Amino acid sequence: MKRRDFIKTGCLACAAMAAGSSLASLQSCSPMPVYKATVDQHQIIVPKTAFLEGETMKVVRSSATLYDILLVAKPNEEPRALLMSCTHFSNALVPNTNGLNCNLHGSQFDLQGAVINGPASKALKKFTVSTNEQNYLINLKNN
Repeated sequence: MKRRDFIKTGCLACAAMAAGSSLASLQSCSPMPVYKATVDQHQIIVPKTAFLEGETMKVVRSSATLYDILLVAKPNEEPRALLMSCTHFSNALVPNTNGLNCNLHGSQFDLQGAVINGPASKALKKFTVSTNEQNYLINLKNN
């Protein structure tokens, strides 16, 4: 192998590995902590104490769903829960303070689950959320 071909091949391999590790770290990182919830009678139970002071969103992980759920509990608004799965290509979504992003094809969703930017054209799946004095109850049935 000529020196020039060796350098070219080596540089391309390094660039591919760097790009792959960057993408993998982007997809695996979540800007907010994950709460591992329990399920009881088709409801995911999230204690209100799981939210730190001033926190309005929580990523909820449960064995009952394939993808995580974003629980949004803002003051003076009804709490809502969104399945963090892109409706374009079933890819896990990454939450941020303004909504959710798909790192696969660039779809973006707002905190109501509506599409802001495609290629996704369908809103996110929503779950009904009820509350009691201690908990948020995400209803998995009839959604």
